[in-house]
Amino acid sequence: MNIKIGGVNANYRMQGEGEWLLLLHGWGADLRSFERIFKDLSRERKVVAPDLPGFGLSGDPTGEWGVGDYAEWVVGFMDALGIDRATVLGHSFGGRIAIKLASAPATAGRIDRLILTGSAGLRRRRSFVGRLRRKILQLLSRLFPGLRDRYGRKFASRDYLAASPLMRKCLIRVVGEDLAHLLPEISQPTLLVWGAQDAETPLSDGETMKSLIPDSRLEVFPDAGHFAFLNRPEEFSGLLKEFLR
Repeated sequence: MNIKIGGVNANYRMQGEGEWLLLLHGWGADLRSFERIFKDLSRERKVVAPDLPGFGLSGDPTGEWGVGDYAEWVVGFMDALGIDRATVLGHSFGGRIAIKLASAPATAGRIDRLILTGSAGLRRRRSFVGRLRRKILQLLSRLFPGLRDRYGRKFASRDYLAASPLMRKCLIRVVGEDLAHLLPEISQPTLLVWGAQDAETPLSDGETMKSLIPDSRLEVFPDAGHFAFLNRPEEFSGLLKEFLR
């Protein structure tokens, strides 16, 4: 299905009947990552997921968007589909957007329950070596034009290297924002699901979120990674069903 929201032609999928469950995918992924959740949960819920702007079959964002811009776009998506209130599941980058929606006074009332899995949103302090490397690169880039791009490609993340020039600018804005101060403002019942082997958003992030979100619980899959809902699909769907009931 296709719809135009905020100047962006968006692809989305909707399936099932009942109360709304909105799925927000991670950076570099798209709605196809939620295939198993559609299969398992659409028997009990009306499940919907967009390809967020810049991903999947959706068009690019209209500028250098940060998390707030993506959250505003999701509100427009909800409005266009007539979604007054929904449970929101956010994975990785989608978790950042979900945190924004659930904590903001203007939109918190539209979020019934919150599910965060492998959620991003906490900015970790750079190590001494990381800070030193950054300063050296900044110095060298001033002395020798072109070095920054060469060494930036060497040390950049896979997400950065795979992104278009526009999406690289968006990524820099997104990862530069620490959402820790918003977590105590979340009042919705919240389920945190983490893979103990998550190398992208480590379990310590989930534990920190658990300590900061008032009405939350943390479930850990010992042998799962960043995509716990793909590594342990049956257990993940079972947790969701129990939480939603």
